Amino acid sequence: MLNISNSSERKKGILFATLTALVWGFLALKLKLALQFIDPLSLVWARFFFALVMLLMWMNLMGKKLSLNVRPIKWIVPCALGLGLNYLGFLKGVELSGPVTAQVIIQVGPLLLSLAGVILFKEKISRKQLLGVFFLAPGFYLFYSEKIQQASTFDLYNKGSLFILFGAISWAIYGVFQKLLVQKNTPENINLFIFAFCSCLYLPVTDFPKMVELSFWPILLVILLGLNTLLAYSFVGEALKRVEANLVGVIITLNPLITVATVLILETLGIGSFGPENLTFKALLGIFSFITGAIIFVYFGMPNKDLPINEQAHNKIKI
Repeated sequence: MLNISNSSERKKGILFATLTALVWGFLALKLKLALQFIDPLSLVWARFFFALVMLLMWMNLMGKKLSLNVRPIKWIVPCALGLGLNYLGFLKGVELSGPVTAQVIIQVGPLLLSLAGVILFKEKISRKQLLGVFFLAPGFYLFYSEKIQQASTFDLYNKGSLFILFGAISWAIYGVFQKLLVQKNTPENINLFIFAFCSCLYLPVTDFPKMVELSFWPILLVILLGLNTLLAYSFVGEALKRVEANLVGVIITLNPLITVATVLILETLGIGSFGPENLTFKALLGIFSFITGAIIFVYFGMPNKDLPINEQAHNKIKI
């Protein structure tokens, strides 16, 4: 049950949501750095594998039951596939288009999940949500048109953007099945199955000889990316236990702004190269409009915040 009356718990919930935004806000930058040392398929495997190892260690330390017996199996497999393909699409997008582009376009995922809620779970889109579309559409147009004009290799940038869009669609599929599964399974066991499944899925295409040759710092970066996976999906769960889902959604949707701010600071200092970013005023205006629209759409699309989260889910989805 969600308890929003306890001030201390509420502050913890906001902190967990903020930590989630920070973890995801710096993710694309760390992926861009890691791709200098390791190929995308091997990096996806490593993220899931190290997340799996750390989750197993944590569950054992906390005395939690280890189980891959997630029910029903017909939902957990597409759920795992959705997240596994999301990781690959997002990573290829970061490689080809840059971290800022990846973080902006990937926000299509939560929007598609909201649309799936309307179609599959008979949720309603409010007039206030439609207001968000008036910010989303022009924002995306401003950002993407500016980036296309700047891109020295149009086809490569466009290909990267399509990979990110594919990753967003895959994440929405993951979100739909996760929403169903969480009613009868613990988040830890769901993540345990997903991490194990995706580790096995990418095992045959992982370049282990090259990974063995990595020096200390690249290996540390890859392990940190695995930790990123574990922390992000743990923090968001802890946040949802303590504060309203709409507040969590709004805070997390701000993560592209963290990426943009970091890239601007690093570019100003002349540190690193993160691909075809070149953030002009027009591109920044597009990002601001797009994120504003996403926040409006997510905020007014959340269930009744006076109901406990468990009851909200139960009322909307019948298994």
